[in-house]
Amino acid sequence: MRRNLPVTDHEYPIGEHQNLMSRTDLKGRITYASPAFVEVSGFDHAELIGAPHNLIRHPDMPEAAFADLWATLQAGLTWTGLVKNRRKDGSFYWVKAHVVPLVHQGEVQGYTSVRIKPSDAERRLAEWAYPRLREGRTRGIALRRGRLSVSGPLGRLGQRLPRGVSAGLWGVAALAVISAGLGVVWGWPGQLVGILPLLALCASIQSRLGRSSRRLEDFAMQIAAGNLQAELPPPGNDELGEALRSLGLMRRSLANICADIHATLDRVEADTRTLGHDHLDLARRLREQSGQLQATAGGMEELATTVRHNADHTARAEEGARSARDAVTRGGDEVQRLVARMAAISRSAGQMTEALETIDAIASQTNLLALNASVEAARAGASGRGFGVVAHEVRALAERSTASAERIRELIRATLGEIEQGQAQLERLRAGNLGIVEAVADIDERIGEIGLASREQARGFDEINDAVAAMDRITRENAAGVGHCEELGDRLSDQVRWLDRAISSFREPEAGKEFVSRERRRRARQATSSTPPASVPEPAHAGQPVLEAQGSAE
Repeated sequence: MRRNLPVTDHEYPIGEHQNLMSRTDLKGRITYASPAFVEVSGFDHAELIGAPHNLIRHPDMPEAAFADLWATLQAGLTWTGLVKNRRKDGSFYWVKAHVVPLVHQGEVQGYTSVRIKPSDAERRLAEWAYPRLREGRTRGIALRRGRLSVSGPLGRLGQRLPRGVSAGLWGVAALAVISAGLGVVWGWPGQLVGILPLLALCASIQSRLGRSSRRLEDFAMQIAAGNLQAELPPPGNDELGEALRSLGLMRRSLANICADIHATLDRVEADTRTLGHDHLDLARRLREQSGQLQATAGGMEELATTVRHNADHTARAEEGARSARDAVTRGGDEVQRLVARMAAISRSAGQMTEALETIDAIASQTNLLALNASVEAARAGASGRGFGVVAHEVRALAERSTASAERIRELIRATLGEIEQGQAQLERLRAGNLGIVEAVADIDERIGEIGLASREQARGFDEINDAVAAMDRITRENAAGVGHCEELGDRLSDQVRWLDRAISSFREPEAGKEFVSRERRRRARQATSSTPPASVPEPAHAGQPVLEAQGSAE
């Protein structure tokens, strides 16, 4: 058997009107724990759900009690007995447990345990008997279906003797037999003597049955009318008394269920009110977001238009840069051809210099020949005078040719100097043209990159515009969904109010007054204060269904 340690001598008191309810499955795992059970056990709700029910077993409990418990439950019967349970902090509490098998379509689905505070007499008997049962000293103690009794001869006789109505019926049968015997012995006077007690016993049984049945009927009608504060009549020690005790336990369970439902409705109302406020705030924020998205979409559209215009201008600039590069390239080609032409002119001037050298040589030879002719003409005398004149003219022509050739040579030298300067300038122009071509090519490349980036930016802005438009559409859809949620919240509030009115028909047994509906409490709060109610913090077990499942035996 599981031993939960440590334990202390501190007792946790159970309230007179506390009902500790729990439910387990067939394997003993807790599937439901009422708020009162959670509070008394000391565990958190999450620690209890799914845990084995022997989590709260106290080591002082005898194994015989649990053996009797499971034997009773396996027989399909209800077990009612006292149990000492351990709290999480090691302290203990005593309860009178009513464990009932939950049967559906002939099969046991689980076990429900309803625990109440035991009477002092029941507790004293359990505190005397359980240590003896735990130590194996069972002599003089009987435990059957949870009920403790003395097991001596008188105790066995008391257990075997019928109670209440059954005892009366056995008495009637015994008196009938006695009356018949007296009639045989004494005749009709003997029968009369036997019949009179029989009639008196029948009248007593009828009177007692009438009173008990009326008390039972009145109490049941009070519960049916929703009066959970109705006082339980003193139950007798008979079958009707057991039924009356069962009705009393049912009343306490109903009161506990109503209290749980009432507390849950309070939490649902607070959560619904908070949800409504959150929905209103969310709707306001969604409207603001929609307006901001529309403004952003307009700004993004203007920016996208500007970027597209820049992309167009960049494309045109790119075309202009390519045209300029082509023009500069063509100019460079022309300069290159001009440099080649100047080089050809320079070569032609060199050839002219060579021709002038030839002319100089011819002039020198002509001058020499003219000089020789003049010498010969002087030797010839008068007959050579005419020849001398011709020789003089030829010499003069040769001298003029030499002078002209010199002037031409000087002009050619000057022209060659100009040509050399022109070639140098053309070379510098060609080098500058190459730099311009490279710069224009670089500008063209940069403009191409700018154009590509502008086109990508334009596509990006188009995608952003589409995303902003989608966000705006989703925001509008969310706003419509929030409106639908507000309608659902209003309907939920109406249903909660209807359920609250239904629960308000029950009367609380502890306070002796009706459950006050939240609608009346809300009107009372509004009448006493104009400030809005503070937000209600979520309770420890908010959201857990009240009647989801309830626990097992201990």
